[in-house]
Amino acid sequence: MDKISVLILGGGLQGISVANSLHRNGFTVFSYTKEFAYKYCRWIQESIFFELSIEALCAYIGKRNISVIIPMSDKLSIWLSRNKDTIQSYTRAKCAVPDYKTIMLASSKSDLMQLCMANGISVPRTAKISSDNIEFVGNQVGFPALIKPDHSVGARGITKVGNILELRSCYRAIIEKYGSCSLQEYIDNPDFYFNVMLYRYHNGEFSQGVILKITRFYPITGGSSCFCETVEDSVLLSICKNTLDVLGWIGFADFDVLYNKEEKQYRIIEINPRVPASLRAADISNVDFPQIIVYNELGLPSPKTNYKPGMFLRYLGLDFMWFVKSKKRFNSIPSWFKFNGNQLFYQDVYGDDIKLSICMAMENMLKLFRR
Repeated sequence: MDKISVLILGGGLQGISVANSLHRNGFTVFSYTKEFAYKYCRWIQESIFFELSIEALCAYIGKRNISVIIPMSDKLSIWLSRNKDTIQSYTRAKCAVPDYKTIMLASSKSDLMQLCMANGISVPRTAKISSDNIEFVGNQVGFPALIKPDHSVGARGITKVGNILELRSCYRAIIEKYGSCSLQEYIDNPDFYFNVMLYRYHNGEFSQGVILKITRFYPITGGSSCFCETVEDSVLLSICKNTLDVLGWIGFADFDVLYNKEEKQYRIIEINPRVPASLRAADISNVDFPQIIVYNELGLPSPKTNYKPGMFLRYLGLDFMWFVKSKKRFNSIPSWFKFNGNQLFYQDVYGDDIKLSICMAMENMLKLFRR
């Protein structure tokens, strides 16, 4: 097989994990990002940034003979999906993203919740909110509740309200900043939530799924993973597969799922159409999603996997912020002060590329202080 070139569209920690996997499997990796750390990644042959347009991207694809494009953010996934047919008609590159109609439905948190509720899939009570229906929605969803932007990442804009007065005082500023919002039932489980990664093939079959139990996250009221463990759960996996079947989803999907301890039920809260920052947890558990994505896009036989749960992934930079803010800093399980072990890996540290790890640490600290 000739050497295959892959373009990583966007940055973040997930892009480094994707580059590491693809390089290890013999692919040539290029990246489109403005993040300076990528310049020091030895798994990426070239990192470049330009004004993103169909014309500029197609020219770059032709120049570098790109075979597959993998987006790293929701925004870039939506852009790539919207322009997928045009890009694929002018180049030989495959766009590894679901179709536009499906991705737009899933990317709107309120529309996804409505679809799930209509199909008997367990989700929190959710309703769109506007200045005309505050009382009605408040009564329908109940309190406490969360105001949630339909389109945001990293828990941005999510605000807990305890009653109708708090809802009235908060919602307008959130809508003005983030756009359309919903009111969602608040599920009180401060200890953990789940992340599920799946790939649904064109024939409706699924890759091996990977489930992360996320036990430390930041912001501590509900945010991105600081520390997680890969686990097995056939019930949770079945729920997520059923959801993708209902959507007619083709490609990679990343679920966030809560667990209602009182009702002993899982509740899907969102689906992301791109690989998450914690993608490395799948890699250390022997499920190579970047390879699965590229092979499927090129019509190659799916690589075999041998899922190994019980692996731990820590995001050291974010875990430091958790330590500063959490009252559980000295009694978390496992201990916050456990820094090594055969099953423990780091999301933002690669032992075989220290220069890259230092650059990522600097860049990620800047991001955290801008949040």
